[in-house]
Amino acid sequence: MSAHGLAARLRAELKILDGELERASAALNRFAHTQAIQELDVAALRLQLWYTGLESLLVAVLQQVDGDIPTGNSWHRDLCQQALRATTNRDSLLPSEVLPALDDARSFRHRVRNAYGVDFDPILLGNVHAQITVAWPPIRIALMQCAQDLDGF
Repeated sequence: MSAHGLAARLRAELKILDGELERASAALNRFAHTQAIQELDVAALRLQLWYTGLESLLVAVLQQVDGDIPTGNSWHRDLCQQALRATTNRDSLLPSEVLPALDDARSFRHRVRNAYGVDFDPILLGNVHAQITVAWPPIRIALMQCAQDLDGF
C-alpha cells in the first residue's frame, strides 16, 4: 500500500473507531436506564472491536513504516511499546500516558473473546470504557498526525 493509501486508511478507520466508541457509550447509557444485560454485551463487543481496530491500524503503520512488527507470545503488548517509540522514520504513534488504558483494554478484549456464557461486570466494563474514552482523543490526534506525515511522502 502506498503512503497516501495508508493515510487514507487511517483517516477512514479512525472514523470507524469513533463509531465503535459511540456505540459502546450508547449501550452503557441504555443499560443505566434499563438494566438490560444485553446492553452490556453490546458495549463489551464494541469496546473489543475498538481495541482490535486500533491494533490493526498500528500493525499496518508499523509494518509499512518500520518494516516489521513484534512476534511471539507478548506481541500485542510489544506492538504498543513499538508504537510508543519514535524512530527516524516516524513520530510516536501513541502518547505514553495512554499505555495503562491500552493495557486494560487489551486485557478486557481477551476476556470478551473468551467469555462464553458469562455476564459482564458493569463496573469493570464502565471502568474500561472510561479509560478508553479518556485515552482516545490523544491517540486519535497522534494517528491523524501520522496520516498527515504519510501524505508528505
